[in-house]
Amino acid sequence: MCVNGETFSAQPGSYCDLERIWKEGDTIALRFDMSLRLWVGEAECAGKVSLYHGPLLLAYDPRFDAYSVDDIPEIDLSLPIKRVTYTGAEPSPMLLLSFATKTGGRIVLCDFASAGVCGTRYRSWLSCGEFTPNPFQRDNPLRCTYLTY
Repeated sequence: MCVNGETFSAQPGSYCDLERIWKEGDTIALRFDMSLRLWVGEAECAGKVSLYHGPLLLAYDPRFDAYSVDDIPEIDLSLPIKRVTYTGAEPSPMLLLSFATKTGGRIVLCDFASAGVCGTRYRSWLSCGEFTPNPFQRDNPLRCTYLTY
């Protein structure tokens, strides 16, 4: 993170206090780790995961694809993801990503903030295979699993 070009260190997953007298024209530049990560569901979400692209939670919204929200295919996380350019009606999503499915097709996920804005149903807990929930650890307070390609 930089404030007016001066670098500050910040611990991921925590707050960063910037105590200063702010002036007009001050700038803040943030760099987020945009790695794909997943949060493994428990209890009523067991067997499902929530996918994150950096800090952005991803969701399935049928507005961007052809599957029923009640019959979403299992996502294959072993294959690379692709960014999708949106060309439909407004409002446009902030992010669209295409994932391979276990059946050989593709599925498009959007950022959670854009999911359902046109009244469509959406899902953020998705099937992606079997994963074991991570216990809390000081070096991984979010209990998430990072995926690398």
